[in-house]
Amino acid sequence: MLKMKSLLLLIVIIFSTNVLANERKNVIQVVDYFYKGDHEGSKKYRKLSMHPLGAYRYIDSTGKYVESKFEFYEGNADNSYQEEILSIDIYEKVALVRLRLAFKKNEEAEYKLMTLHKSPKGWLITSLSWGMGVTDL
Repeated sequence: MLKMKSLLLLIVIIFSTNVLANERKNVIQVVDYFYKGDHEGSKKYRKLSMHPLGAYRYIDSTGKYVESKFEFYEGNADNSYQEEILSIDIYEKVALVRLRLAFKKNEEAEYKLMTLHKSPKGWLITSLSWGMGVTDL
């Protein structure tokens, strides 16, 4: 009986690990599409990565809350930075991705938080927020 329970537990762990690894892979693919869309100015990759009702959300330098809906357009390519994923947390159908953007012309870095939701079409970015530095409290 103990051997049967141990075997069952092992099977559950292996299955869970494979499912989580696949979800993580899918989230990374969506993030890659987003940055491919940004670097190439590609409407196609923007639409593959962003929910049509999603938005950029942040506090500007004057302290005002700003929200602008995602737009899907061709052009405005931006190659001034290189992105790096710092972490991915997945909670069933919600994922939080932390990223660091290193700018090529200076040593300044920007940090982005992406919220993704799993829709019937797959993972899509629903919200993007960012800031310019890390502050330890």
